[in-house]
Amino acid sequence: MLARSCAALIVLVAALAPISASAQGPLQESPGATRPELPSFEPPPLEPGTILPPFPIPHERDTEGLSGGLRAMITVIQFSGNTALSDAELGEIAKPFTGRALSWSDIQALRDDITLVNTDRSRSPRLRRR
Repeated sequence: MLARSCAALIVLVAALAPISASAQGPLQESPGATRPELPSFEPPPLEPGTILPPFPIPHERDTEGLSGGLRAMITVIQFSGNTALSDAELGEIAKPFTGRALSWSDIQALRDDITLVNTDRSRSPRLRRR
């Protein structure tokens, strides 16, 4: 008899389970179903000519602290991958630095000379982006 009442109880619970589930109403919206509006990830538009900030080049060479130390004998200076200046232009800039022992300050001076010519060229109105 105990087995029969347990079986009857199980059948009753199984029969009422769908009714209690439907009595809860429609399913609630699951988390993440609606997505919040995200801000735009695009950078603000740039004005022409403001891709990089201006780089001030000193007119006086202050490389006295760099002149000490090792020197290397430089016989050839070769450039590759240059697009803004031609090989001939770069060769003219580098000519005073070839055939002599260079210190770190001399190499910095060569770099400054190349940068100065390159920035002067990029400021030319006919070469600016429009």
